[in-house]
Amino acid sequence: MWWSCSSPARGAVGEGVTQSLPPPPDRPEDYMCCQRGCCPCIFDYYEDAMDRWREKVRALGGDPEALLAARAG
Repeated sequence: MWWSCSSPARGAVGEGVTQSLPPPPDRPEDYMCCQRGCCPCIFDYYEDAMDRWREKVRALGGDPEALLAARAG
């Protein structure tokens, strides 16, 4: 796999309870795309993985957008 979901991230869940939440998948580097118009492209797989990650984080009571903002921050 080209992304890693093995190290847990921390995030607020519910009423201040902290629970381990999975980290988002790593975005592929631009050079990893072959630029041949593959369908699906490596970035399509990444977007699918991000959708699954968001669903999982929400199911655990977390806010995926807040976690992404904190990582970027």
